[in-house]
Amino acid sequence: MAQPKGTLIRGADGGLFFIPEDQMQTFRLPDEHTTEARKVLDQHNLKANGAHLPAIQGEGLVQKVAAHNVWRATADNLQTIIAKKR
Repeated sequence: MAQPKGTLIRGADGGLFFIPEDQMQTFRLPDEHTTEARKVLDQHNLKANGAHLPAIQGEGLVQKVAAHNVWRATADNLQTIIAKKR
């Protein structure tokens, strides 16, 4: 039996999540809706570094884009959550 290929993620809550490679794009936020959140992550040096991946847990990290069926990352709540954890 072929082994599934994908990404194993340890969430901020400590849980392990496996996302099969063929489903990964389903969970990716569109780049045009993540610019501000990426800036916040960069300011706090929360970048992937080899096997070390940042995980942020909290409410309000994404918002539904009004006229579309997509989500966007929210920089304000992300900034607040990071500040509380440091």
